[in-house]
Amino acid sequence: TLAASAIAGQATLTSVTPNNVVAGATPGNVEYVFAPATQLVFTSTDADNFAFTHSAARYAADSAVTCTVAITSGTGTAGTVACTASASGTVNTCLLSATSDFVAADVVTVTCTSNIAANGAAGDVTTAMVTTTDTTAATAATTTITAAKTCADADGAGVGAAAVTCNA
Repeated sequence: TLAASAIAGQATLTSVTPNNVVAGATPGNVEYVFAPATQLVFTSTDADNFAFTHSAARYAADSAVTCTVAITSGTGTAGTVACTASASGTVNTCLLSATSDFVAADVVTVTCTSNIAANGAAGDVTTAMVTTTDTTAATAATTTITAAKTCADADGAGVGAAAVTCNA
């Protein structure tokens, strides 16, 4: 659980949630929820960005990632973002477009749906984030990858028989 308040110059990363957290499975999407402490904007000379850094590969290739944005609380404008994975799939950097404006304390939900890597082994994956306006890394969010359930035929009568055992 993360602290609800943000330190000035530090975004609050509330959660990072793949829609499938089983080891070896490939999630259909990954949802990030954060609140910037300082406004993020697009100007004609510069566009702000935000970046998520994972402790394990989250993206399959160092290439484009399709992500949508929603402001779930606040007065900013979601607009669109252009996201790119790098550093062997561990970093996802998103650049605001001319239609985006995230106001300080907005609750921003970013849902990424392409280029997602299969989950690694069971265990915790941490994700940190920074923005161009909040350069102190947010307190990391933790996602727990669970072991895949396996079943075995305990009595040799076939998996459809009553004597099937499965791990947790």
